[in-house]
Amino acid sequence: MEIEALKNITGSGQDESGVPQDSRVWYRPLVGCVVMASGASRRFGGGRNKLLEEIGGKAMVLRTADVLSAAGLDPLIVTRSKDVCAAAGGTYGCLLHAEPEKSATIRNGLSLLQERYEKSGLSMAGCLFIPGDQPLVRNESICRILAAFTADPGAVVRLGYGGRGRSPVIFPAPMFPELMKLTGEQGGSALLAPSPIALDLSAKRSCGLTEGTEKPPAVCSRIIVTEAEDASELMDADTPEELEKIRMIFR
Repeated sequence: MEIEALKNITGSGQDESGVPQDSRVWYRPLVGCVVMASGASRRFGGGRNKLLEEIGGKAMVLRTADVLSAAGLDPLIVTRSKDVCAAAGGTYGCLLHAEPEKSATIRNGLSLLQERYEKSGLSMAGCLFIPGDQPLVRNESICRILAAFTADPGAVVRLGYGGRGRSPVIFPAPMFPELMKLTGEQGGSALLAPSPIALDLSAKRSCGLTEGTEKPPAVCSRIIVTEAEDASELMDADTPEELEKIRMIFR
């Protein structure tokens, strides 16, 4: 398993050189990161791409990516929009594709990350997926789900509130083949439903299941929900009204 050494910044104090006073080095398994930004923004209306709407003077998708980067991840934005890739500039990696299905965003992003890491002689222990319109998620929450995954890298780890799991989600590497089998509008949650799609044997073993198990309660038996500090962290901006609520909270 590949291990990364990261600086986890939890506070804002800095010394004269600009180095945070309370930063520390910690270690975790290598986790990839896909920012899902391929939606058509149909509910948003007006022909506007909601991901480019500004939150505090910056495109919403970049606000989301900034939080992930601050937690030590290397976000890959996966989108069908040339404008979104242009906004990412050289700050974040961006994969432009033309497939409209939600599952294509997952497959294309995961495939590219696996290819890139393998060329470097590395392999991911897991991959985090998050919608690009979740800009209120906090650095502390991302760090907590990474810590939970580090403690149990065979589990699915989700951010949630009130015990209900939402996004972002970290899927462990043994589930990658199943993510690559998703079709149409299936998202990763399809693998956690009561009647998931077929498992391969390696995924069964990773979740404590045996060969011949039929219709297990979930693809992976260990699903950890890590509590967000506030319910607003889970908000997304599907409509202009929701965007305004997010802007009010961000201020």
